[in-house]
Amino acid sequence: EWGPSVNQEDMEGTHLAFSLIILRGLRKIGVVVSPATAEAYLHVWQVIGHLLGCQAEVLPTSSKEAYWLAKRIEERQFRESEA
Repeated sequence: EWGPSVNQEDMEGTHLAFSLIILRGLRKIGVVVSPATAEAYLHVWQVIGHLLGCQAEVLPTSSKEAYWLAKRIEERQFRESEA
């Protein structure tokens, strides 16, 4: 009835775009984000990811896990195009 589901890697990549990547961007432009604030922000997005359908075993539970998950997704998915 709802059609095929989105694969978990794509779901988690989108989830990371709104969590870890935002924190990276803030730091890049000079915004100081404390480790405690970063972990709290990632936790909020972990809850949101759960509500959106990301499987618990895929959701990172710390900034370190989020970093390595993003790294793995980048290695699998990001490539130069022929263009």
